[in-house]
Parts: sequence; C-alpha cells; structure tokens
Amino acid sequence: MTYRTIGVFFAAILGLMINAGHTMAQETADDQVVAVANGEPVYMSDVLRAASGLPEQYKNAPMDTLYPHLLERVIAMKLLAAQGEQLELDQTDEFEMQMEYVREQLLEKATLNQVVAAEITDDAVQERYQTSIASQPGGEEIRARHILLDDEAGAMDVISQLEGGADFAELAIAHSTGPSGPSGGDLGYFATGQMVPAFEQAAFALETGAFTKQPVKTQFGWHVIYLEDRRAAPAPSLSEVEAQLRNEMTREIEVDYVKALTAEATVERFNMDGTPMKELVQ
Repeated sequence: MTYRTIGVFFAAILGLMINAGHTMAQETADDQVVAVANGEPVYMSDVLRAASGLPEQYKNAPMDTLYPHLLERVIAMKLLAAQGEQLELDQTDEFEMQMEYVREQLLEKATLNQVVAAEITDDAVQERYQTSIASQPGGEEIRARHILLDDEAGAMDVISQLEGGADFAELAIAHSTGPSGPSGGDLGYFATGQMVPAFEQAAFALETGAFTKQPVKTQFGWHVIYLEDRRAAPAPSLSEVEAQLRNEMTREIEVDYVKALTAEATVERFNMDGTPMKELVQ
C-alpha cells in the first residue's frame, strides 16, 4: 500500500468500524489477544470486526496485508477512547446524543437483519428464481467464428478465398492474429452486449452459415465473421443469480416492512419552521 492508500484505508476504517453490520468473529473465552495497550487487551475479534466494516475494494485484499494496518487502527482507537474518557468527553450532551444516534442505527440494522433472515430462506430464493428467472426466456445467443487481421487488404483477401470455397477454420488458423485463431476463430456462444458494438451488429445480422462480405473494423483490427449457429439462450443458473436475487429480496422486504411499521405508527411531521407539514400524497 502507498502512504496515500494507507491514509484512505485508515479513514475508511475509522468511519465504518462502528457501523459494521456484522462481526466476522464472536468474542469467546479463547479469543486471541493480539496486543495490549496501556494494560488493556486488544483481541483478534476487534481486528476482524474492523475488517468487516471495510469498503468492498479492501475486503478482498489478503488478511496478511490488512492485518498490520487494522491492528494499528484498533490500538489507536483504544488509546484515543481511553484518553477521551480521562478528559470526560463521554460525559457531554453532544456525546450522549451521538451515542443514542449510533444505538438507534445499530438497532435499525439488527431489526431489519432479523426480519430479512426470517423471510429469505433457501426455499424462498428458489421460488423467486423459478418465477422470475427460470421461467423467463433468456433471449438469443449466436455462435460465431472470426478471422482478425491487421489491415483491410488482408481481410479482403481472406473474403476472396472464402468466396472461392476455402474453409473458414483453416483460414483462421493460418491468418488470424486474434487469440481464437489456433482454435479456428471459434468464439463460442455469446449474447448481445458481450462483444464490441460494431462486431456484434455485424455478427447478429448474418444468416446461419454466412460470412461477412465486407471486413468489420473495430479497435482490435479488421474482422471477417462467420455465423455458425443461433439458439435461445438458456436462463442463468440459480448459483449465477442467487446473490442478485437475495439483494433484490432484501431491498423489497426492508421497504415493505418500514412502510407497514410507519402505517401502524402515529407520526406527526413538521416543517423546518415548526409548522405542521402537509400530508404527502402517496
């Protein structure tokens, strides 16, 4: 990590440690002591709790890399907290208000986590998959080959050979500069959105068994494309979309639960000047 990255890293830890939605380890009787700061132990669970609050771009970093920085941050937090207690900063009204706000945030998260956990079962996810994914058509896929060349003249020469009856795969092996050349230019099946626009437009416009009569230019060079097959794209498997489904279900459950809770509550709303707020039209 660079010094700038470490600074951002520490700032991220400081801002997110207290708001971590869950811990990566539970404190137990055999929780490893990893430091002692002025006589106060720092446990491995403290470090893992700090790790659980990191931004996504840091969570995938190796723990061996993160650990020294996390440990130093936790030690600094312990020392600063102890200093704040000596200065009686925890006795101020502002501190109490912030603590109450953090307490409410944690209770909000814990409540929603419990509600979501009760509803998003494996069976519920499977049912959602069957109704919203598995039963829907997956669109169209095509299987194509291509020969990639550095210049238009070379591509036109390949097209002339194809018009004379040459085998496309053999020409790809002999002339293509692309990584698929050794396999006869085979790109496998792909759907819209997976290739660069110019290539995709030309490939999907072909009839099965046909090749492009003019070279297709992209940032990679000049392509001659051959369409081998068309088929209905299979629906993605549950494992491919499970995380997406769980996220969608979580958002829906949380929104519905909050709406129901608010509907059952007695709530008065006021404008910033203290006057009654007009009821919002739903």
